[in-house]
This record gives sequence, C-alpha cells and structure tokens, in this order.
Amino acid sequence: MKTTNLIILCSLFSITSFSQTVYQVDEIRLYSWDDTAMPPDWQHDITQQFTYENGGNKETKLLALSIPGMENIYQNIKSYNENNDIILDKLQIWDSGIPDWITQSQIVYTYISNNLKEETTQIYNPFTMLFDDSSRIVYDYLGSDAIKQTDQIWDGANWENVEKADITYTSGLPTFAEYSLWDDINSVWFPPYEQDTATYSGGLLMQVVTENFDTGDLDRSVYTYTDELLDMVVFEEWDGANWVPFDRELSSYDANGNNTVLIYEDNSTGPWVGYFKQEKDFSVAAPLSTESFETSNFKIYPNPVNDILYLESASQLSNAANASVYGMDGRLIKAMDLKTDQNNFEIDFQSLGKGLYILDIKGKNDERKTIKIIKK
Repeated sequence: MKTTNLIILCSLFSITSFSQTVYQVDEIRLYSWDDTAMPPDWQHDITQQFTYENGGNKETKLLALSIPGMENIYQNIKSYNENNDIILDKLQIWDSGIPDWITQSQIVYTYISNNLKEETTQIYNPFTMLFDDSSRIVYDYLGSDAIKQTDQIWDGANWENVEKADITYTSGLPTFAEYSLWDDINSVWFPPYEQDTATYSGGLLMQVVTENFDTGDLDRSVYTYTDELLDMVVFEEWDGANWVPFDRELSSYDANGNNTVLIYEDNSTGPWVGYFKQEKDFSVAAPLSTESFETSNFKIYPNPVNDILYLESASQLSNAANASVYGMDGRLIKAMDLKTDQNNFEIDFQSLGKGLYILDIKGKNDERKTIKIIKK
C-alpha cells in the first residue's frame, strides 16, 4: 500500500479561503459509532485540546484526553523556526503508573529555500536517552512544486529507499503521480505499480482515479462542493461495469468557512452508516508575535469570570500596554490602557453574555500575551 497519495497534494489546492480572518482550532472531539447503545449513537472517545503560546494559529501543544474520565492519553509538543515553519513534533504518551509523560518519538523537519526537504522520524531510546533515526520522507522540487517524494528507512548505518512517488503538474496543480518500489538486489527502482490521475474544474479538485497495475484494482475519489467549500468525498471501486461507492466523507462548516464537522461513513451493510466523527471548535487567532510577556508577569483571575476580571502585574509596567477583549467572531468588544504607574487592573465582564472571549495584552515593544476567558 503506497504511503504517498496524490489526493493529499491535490487537497492543498482545493481549499478556498472563505475569510481574511485567521482562525485557530481550540478543540477537536473524536467519536466512534456505538451499535450497542440504545438507541445506537455516537460515542465520544477522545478530546484534543490545543495550546498557542505566542498567539497566531501555530499550535505548540496538542493534548489528547480520554472520555469520560478526561485522563491524559498523549501529547504532541511542536516547535517552529523564524519563518513559522514547523521544525519539531515530539510525541509523548502518558504513563499513569508513574505518573508522567513518556517520550516515544519525534519528527524533525528540515527546509531548503523555504521548501520542506525532509521529515525524519526518530524513536526515543530510554537507555541512551537519545533519539534514533527510524524513517524519513525526502522531497525534491521544481521551483516550489514537490515533484518527487521518496520514503526511506534507516538500517543502522545508511538510509535505504523503500518507495517513491513521481508527481506531474499542470498549470501549477498536481495532476499525475506514479508510485514505484525499490529493488534492493539491483539497487534500482522497479517499474511503477500504481498511478493516480487528478482532474480539476475552476481550480477545484473534482476526482482522483487510482489504478493498481499489480492487482488490476481501479478506484476513484469524487469531490463535490457548495460555494467552493468541500461538502463530500465519495470513494468508489470499479467492479468491471460500474463505479460502486464504498466509503465517503461529509463536511459541515460554520459561517466563517471553518470545517467544524467531518463524518466518515461506509455502506458495507447496505445504507450509509457513520463509523467516525470529528468535531472542531475554532476561535480567531491573535497575530503572531516574536516576543511574549512572561506568564509570571501577569496573574489573571478568576477564569471563568462572573463580573470583574483582575489583572495583576508582578511589578509596575515599564512600558505602556493595552488590553483588548475580542469576541469569537474577531469583533473588538472593549479596550483599555494599562498605565505604567500601576500593577493592578480590572476589566468589567458583567455586561457581556455567557461564552468564550479572547483577552489580548499588547506592550509598546510588540510583546504580546493572549488568553481565552470564559464568561459564566
């Protein structure tokens, strides 16, 4: 089974920006379909929560919690370079017996001329306390277009080829990919065993047809849109006479064009039946800043808040600052100056409705701290 798929590349070109406002994912809830429930219903299994340390929409931590106990499962810790490109994604698993986080692996990202060049997966060795290379993906480019992806594994001394995808573009869109396996004996690539062919309309991906030369299988994915937002992807297989659907993805969006619900269904038992669901909550992302206030400098309480939100600075501010409260739609609700001769401040939330708000504290020298405030 190939690890690369032209669908992944094509999807990057089929997403249309709905708004100039930048949104961030605050929480993802994962569900499975429970046939044993009376009546059968979605079962909430995992909640993923995201942390953004210095504003913007680049998460620095993803924390997965079990439902209903809200116990730790795993977390991903992410780091970025000066261009806000991800350079490290570390996976840790929660060990309740210790209790503590156990590092499992990490992915290291490297770039050349702002293009992603390598994704290297490394496994943590608890005896040496070092990360050992395991596998990597290497990209080759023509300009900014990724024209080849090579999957490799580390044999302890050298990187060995496993599989590659050669990708062809038409008018800047990926339209064709051939997949080949590595011949270890002769140190050459075998002839392609599979190919993907993509078609577009108005820049939107309409279908990808996959042909496997070894098995003779013929599959395709068909994409439908409403107002250029992807509604449904249907996966079909050719039975010799007709395309027969076997799986599909259904998407729903909020008023800002954010994909809030994604449902996977299959029809192996007759009618379409869901087997996995993902729900996302979004908020407006604060602008990325290169500096941030130290958390210890400000004490913000209570959160959730009923009436008055208190801000206490560890010392009088040395530079002028201001605090702004935004709604989840990005609308500025109120703002106040934080005077340099004070270190205690109050923000009145009494007149605001129940819900989630963004508090944005910005200093004179572009320091910034953002925090989500819950109004009870």
